[in-house]
Amino acid sequence: MGGGGHLEPLCVEHAGLMARLLDDAEGAHWTAIARPDPRDPVPWVLTRLSKTPACYVVFQGEQPVGYAQLRLEEDVGSPALWLTPSLRQRGHGSRVIRGLAGLAERARLHALVTGIRHGNVASRAAFQRCGWAETDWRVGAPFSDCGIWAMAVNGAASRSALNLAALRFYRASAPLLGLHLHAAVP
Repeated sequence: MGGGGHLEPLCVEHAGLMARLLDDAEGAHWTAIARPDPRDPVPWVLTRLSKTPACYVVFQGEQPVGYAQLRLEEDVGSPALWLTPSLRQRGHGSRVIRGLAGLAERARLHALVTGIRHGNVASRAAFQRCGWAETDWRVGAPFSDCGIWAMAVNGAASRSALNLAALRFYRASAPLLGLHLHAAVP
C-alpha cells in the first residue's frame, strides 16, 4: 500500500480491535459493511471469514485505521472500505483503493465495481483519482442513492466495457445482496 500503510487479512484475533475501530461507524452510510456487536464481535469476524469477500484490517504503520473487503463474482471484484473519521481526506483512502486494486490484479480479475453514495463526495473523488469512472448502471433499493463505479484492472477500458463489468458483477451478486438493476441508459 505504500506510505507506511498495509492491508492485513482479517482473523479472529482482530475481533475486539474491529469492534473498537468500527464503534463510531453507526452514523456512517454503509453500502457493504455491517458493524460488529461490540459485546460479542467474534461472530461478525467468523461471518466475514466464511463468506466470499476477502476481508482486511487497514493499518497505517502499527495503528489500525480501517476495514476493507473485496468481494469476487466471476472475474470482477467489488471493494468496500471504511476509514477512521479522523484519518479521512489525508490520502489513506486512495492508498487502500490502490492496495485493493493490486490484490485484484494478483487474483487476475478483469475489473472492479463498487457502489458509492452520491453524497459521499470525498469517496467519489478518491476513487476517481485512482482511475475509476462512474458507469451508467443504477441499483435499486436499498442502494438507489448510489452511483455504480468501475475500473479495468489492467489498463484502460471503454465506457461500454465498464458498464458490462458492472452488469456482470451485479447480475451474479444480486441474489446474494437483494439488488435490482436499472440501466440509466439503454
